[in-house]
Amino acid sequence: MSASQRKRKRSYLVTSDTSVPSDTDDVPLASSTGSNRKVSKTKAMEQETNVIVFGPPVVKVAVGPNKTQFAVHKQSLDLAQAGRFFNQAFNNGIRESHTGHLELLEDDPDAFKFFLKWLYGSCIDPSITMVPKDLLRDCDNPRVLRLYTFAHKYLIHDLEDFTMSELYDRLYRCDWRNTGIDGDTITHFLDRVSPESHMHKLLAMRFIKDALSAQVSNEADEKNVDDFVGSLPDRFVQLITREIFKVKFNSYVVPTMIWGKKSDYLLRKP
Repeated sequence: MSASQRKRKRSYLVTSDTSVPSDTDDVPLASSTGSNRKVSKTKAMEQETNVIVFGPPVVKVAVGPNKTQFAVHKQSLDLAQAGRFFNQAFNNGIRESHTGHLELLEDDPDAFKFFLKWLYGSCIDPSITMVPKDLLRDCDNPRVLRLYTFAHKYLIHDLEDFTMSELYDRLYRCDWRNTGIDGDTITHFLDRVSPESHMHKLLAMRFIKDALSAQVSNEADEKNVDDFVGSLPDRFVQLITREIFKVKFNSYVVPTMIWGKKSDYLLRKP
């Protein structure tokens, strides 16, 4: 490469092809329009900037109890947005570095597949790391929460923010009972995500908002409340209790709005 070429901003090439190309192989150029065309490596390096070149080696990742296999360019996992765990997974000098094989047997293959889709997409359009666009269009809320759980576990901070942003917008537009987030989903989340995660607060505050709104609008009835709260894990109810003490109102709250009237507590009504 000439000195003038070295001075140019690096041009990058993305390919989802998991075979190991030779130096003379043609490789597909992925444009932001999604169309692929064959170009030689020399020509590819002359393309405009902001596209990343992924060549060999290709590593294998087995995910889930059934060991679903994924072939991934090692260079993609070395990118900053891939997160600390995957940055080090094949660079730490231990077994994975030599075998080129990693097992994530406790994880969801669907979450890992989405992670790769998000990661490769970010190489073509860096803004995709923060703007959900169409990537989550077909994901329901429990699935998005599982994606957040995966990102939190493996320190993929950009993906954490990506899914947090999407869930915030979704929860803002619907009430809790229509989110599809049930007790099992909450338990899965609480078992795997540390209390320091801001997602704990988001879920609790969304529940609190609905609870307060229902009281004010007289929509709550005792049986529905008992059934609904009874379906939630005790740990989540404790989280809600803790967060409700932190709620600050913009104006004075009339005590009877919260407590009700004295007559409501008496056995013999006046």
